[in-house]
Amino acid sequence: MIDVAKEMENQKFDIPVLIGGATTSKKHTAIKINPEYSSGIIHVHDASKSVSVSQKLMSEEQLVFKKEIR
Repeated sequence: MIDVAKEMENQKFDIPVLIGGATTSKKHTAIKINPEYSSGIIHVHDASKSVSVSQKLMSEEQLVFKKEIR
């Protein structure tokens, strides 16, 4: 995922990325992946949480939500 985040940054993507599941943790996401991508890396504990996170990212409050996550 670090390589993917770096490449998305190189390609100037401007969309948030949801990362989660058994292969990573909030700490790993924050320390290793987040610094590589400026448009938002969000750790989601499991797939069932991704819907509510996506809804927040598409709402008018998305800037506040992104700020809280950082």
